[in-house]
Amino acid sequence: MQYFVEMAAKEGWNPGLDDASSFYKTDPTGFFIALSESMPVGCISAVKYGTFGFIGFYIVNPEYRGKGIGINLWSRALQHLNGCNIGLDGVPQQEANYRKSGFIAEHRNYRMKGSSETILSLTKNKSHILLASRLQTYVDANTINFDDLTVYDRNHFPGNRATFLKAWISSPHSHSIVHTEGKMIKGFGTIRKCTDGWKIGPLYAENPLIAEILFIKLISKIDKSEIYIDISSENIDAQLLCKRYSLTQTFETIRMYTAKKPDIQWDDIYGITTFELG
Repeated sequence: MQYFVEMAAKEGWNPGLDDASSFYKTDPTGFFIALSESMPVGCISAVKYGTFGFIGFYIVNPEYRGKGIGINLWSRALQHLNGCNIGLDGVPQQEANYRKSGFIAEHRNYRMKGSSETILSLTKNKSHILLASRLQTYVDANTINFDDLTVYDRNHFPGNRATFLKAWISSPHSHSIVHTEGKMIKGFGTIRKCTDGWKIGPLYAENPLIAEILFIKLISKIDKSEIYIDISSENIDAQLLCKRYSLTQTFETIRMYTAKKPDIQWDDIYGITTFELG
């Protein structure tokens, strides 16, 4: 798995420091490496969540591209996920190629970048946010009933990913916060240390106020750093949140599926978990 993370870092995808462990536990059979003379030269992941699958880490070493290695990896991933509705986040330049394999574009995702120092300084003028954060309940995700968190996550993701979720919220270089009202979960977010700075994902919230408070509380957990969050064109409130706190777009992807768009609570997704595993 370390090869996957190193390749992603070289491509500028900015993986998390603990991603390898969390990702592999999710589906140990869904990671494939191409070898040339016993040396790894390319990789792809095809992680299965029941009847839903997600493709990521599709990378071939630059000096080995154009030799058929990529298409062989791609075919192996599709074979592993046969029968699933498959999702991926592809670069716009490759959209036509993914269409040839039956993928349909649904929306754009944007990687946004900001500064924790700037973000926290802007909260000083938002008294209603500070007041609400004191009156409402926000707790460490590891202190609540895990089955409840799994059900909540399932409302925002096309498959049950309890194994991934347990590893994700307990990763050493991360913080996860849940907002509850009574016994009901109304928001959930994680921030993790990456090759460069810290990245928020997922960020789920029932309304923009909860999303903003979670956003601030997660960033308050870390030292001065660059902040990243991947948002969807489906959620205008997520785009407005980034604008209020001076985050700017660094690149974009196209979310594509082989079957119909999953029926999940898109309006409550303010931050995508990862581009690699969905």
